Amino acid sequence: MYGVIISALDTFLLLFLMNYGIRKMEVFIISLVATIGLAFLHR
Repeated sequence: MYGVIISALDTFLLLFLMNYGIRKMEVFIISLVATIGLAFLHR
């Protein structure tokens, strides 16, 4: 269940950042870092 929530939040973060014209590689890296950060916060 937690994985689904983290994935959904990560997807919304990706879509939110792409609306501001950030390049795709930057969005990808930010979303990966956000996923790792959420995993550590959950612990």
